[in-house]
Amino acid sequence: MKTRWKTIAVIGTVIIAACWLRWLIVVATSTVAKDFCTAKPGFMLSKLELHGHGRTARVTDKQILEYLVLELKLHQIPTNRDNIRAITYEAKAFNLNGVPGTVEVYLESDKAGINFGYFEAPNPDPNLAWMGIGSNAPAKLFRLLDFLLSDENSGEEWKE
Repeated sequence: MKTRWKTIAVIGTVIIAACWLRWLIVVATSTVAKDFCTAKPGFMLSKLELHGHGRTARVTDKQILEYLVLELKLHQIPTNRDNIRAITYEAKAFNLNGVPGTVEVYLESDKAGINFGYFEAPNPDPNLAWMGIGSNAPAKLFRLLDFLLSDENSGEEWKE
């Protein structure tokens, strides 16, 4: 009887270890941040969580997420945008399978652009992708930016 329970315990442990290893491989090889920042064809977000400056925003609005993914991104900040004050947030971008990627988000104080940064080993500096915010942006995106850029919202969480 003890041998049976030992066998079940070993099989259970192997199954749990295999599931954990599969999850680790999926997360470790995930390119969510790069796919988001480079607007990889077919890529879409399910959620974006921003944290910083005492503020939190969990974005699940499809219009905002589609705009952030599909809008043209430049891999160089335009020269006329170099000296614009920006506020930095750390974000977790989640693909449709729920796999996260870490993205640095630099919100320009005049709400004219967002700079996204993602990391690739062994480079310690982020790869940047700048996106201009046009008049075609969803109104909810501007409300989100107002929330994130306002010092009055310290300690608050953004609600859609």
